[in-house]
Amino acid sequence: MFCEYILPYRIDDEPLVYWREIYYEKYNSLLDSLRMSDELDKEDPIIVANYLRKRLPIKKYHFTTFIPGKLGHLGSKYVQGLSGSCRDATDFGIYLYTALGIPCAIDFLPM
Repeated sequence: MFCEYILPYRIDDEPLVYWREIYYEKYNSLLDSLRMSDELDKEDPIIVANYLRKRLPIKKYHFTTFIPGKLGHLGSKYVQGLSGSCRDATDFGIYLYTALGIPCAIDFLPM
């Protein structure tokens, strides 16, 4: 599980950037109250992921459906801006969760 869902440092073809420490330092404190709590199962990755998602700073995400065919993944630096396609929003989640040790992956549903 660690090698497949936490360890990878790239999603696909985005630029190589040292991003894990940046995400960890920025978002790790959101889990402090969970760590001190006795109410929730702190070992269940689904509970931790939902807890984290609910505590992210509230910002409106600006979606666009335009994705040029040859444009690759934007990378960890740019998806924090919370604008782009659904793929960019998914990339942000992947960077966030893996930096905090929460296993995750991308699933694809053709529309």
